[in-house]
Amino acid sequence: MKRITALLMILLALVLTGCTGAVEDAGVTEDAGVAEGTEASSVTTSPVSASPDSAQEEAVALTLYAELPGETMEKQTEYLPVEEAPASSSLIAFYLADELSAWTGFDFALNDVRFGEDDVTVDWSKDSTLIAGLDDGEGEGEFLLLDGASLSWFMMDSLAMTLKENLDVTTVYYCSDGGSVTFPNQEEMASQGLPVLPMEQPYEGSTFFMTRGEGKGDLAPMDEEQAEESDVEVWKSMSGSYAWQESSQFSNATLKLKYLDNDCLAFELGLMEGSESGDDAKELVVAGVMAVDENGVGRYEGDSDAKKALAIDFTISESGQQVIVSHTGKISISPDGAYEFYDAGFEVTEELATSILEFLPTPATSLNRNVGDYTVNFSDELDDDGFYPVEVTFDDTGEVLAKFLIAEDAGQIFRVDDDIEPVLIFGS
Repeated sequence: MKRITALLMILLALVLTGCTGAVEDAGVTEDAGVAEGTEASSVTTSPVSASPDSAQEEAVALTLYAELPGETMEKQTEYLPVEEAPASSSLIAFYLADELSAWTGFDFALNDVRFGEDDVTVDWSKDSTLIAGLDDGEGEGEFLLLDGASLSWFMMDSLAMTLKENLDVTTVYYCSDGGSVTFPNQEEMASQGLPVLPMEQPYEGSTFFMTRGEGKGDLAPMDEEQAEESDVEVWKSMSGSYAWQESSQFSNATLKLKYLDNDCLAFELGLMEGSESGDDAKELVVAGVMAVDENGVGRYEGDSDAKKALAIDFTISESGQQVIVSHTGKISISPDGAYEFYDAGFEVTEELATSILEFLPTPATSLNRNVGDYTVNFSDELDDDGFYPVEVTFDDTGEVLAKFLIAEDAGQIFRVDDDIEPVLIFGS
């Protein structure tokens, strides 16, 4: 009897072992479970090797893409255990960005990721390599060769491809801190077709932008349809200088732009017109503040009491690389034409200082022509802290109306009257 019982126990053990083996050999394709209130994400799972002391786990297959400009796309596959897999598309996007950082050695830090029906908007952190620039020691292996514009294209191309291939999106939008993307190497990016990436502009890849800019940033003057597409948001990241396309040895023009606030920008047109003889050379500086309308067109209006009041319109391309200027009214040198971006630097001048101060709220500056005519006296030498001293005096008495310190790039303005502590009235 004992012998029969022992045989039955051995047979039962063999049956149980066979069932277990059948389960372990089966591959599974399923929708990942999602907690209530989170985004559903369809994933394909595959078995991974388990250690002898642990139960076998399923894993999510995610693929990273490194798009090197002009070279074959590189791939790296990552596996994430289902139990630890992020349930929402947003968390998956953050995970993919972190994995790109670990793989390439560059910081793909993000502030936010928002999904639409078939698109995603990625908000780059100011600490990311794309926005902050390249630090010493960043980059791994083959990616150490990347610098300047090639690095910017690499990061945007790689993240866009990785998101499109792993998540159900067809269009990628980029922004930074809720605004347009400005690059630390803006001049170099401008030469390749993209000095600024507006947040409303879909990111269509480096090839698209570089081809449109012909690799040199040379865009033909915009036609009427392109002008109508000009966006207010493009202006909000503007701070830099443009050169007139038709500049020559004897006639040239430059345009400076600085975004202020409330869809308004300070501008300065430096115009020169002459001939080979040099006898009749003329120079003219026109500075003021333009207001940008809902169609993205900036307009400056001069003295409305003049018989032929001057009005100047500014239309910017979607990339921010080109500005078309046109005018009506009386002006001694025409500013009309296409201006191309060439320098991200901006330095305030006496004319710009006057325009900016008169744009700021009167309670902050005390500048009001109703109290009498005044003159803005601008020192052309910076103080030890990098500010231009400015003193405003009444024309009739010479009495000081107000004193200011204006940063070289006009990024900060302080009110510094003798009887008050310095007060920041513009900038941060």
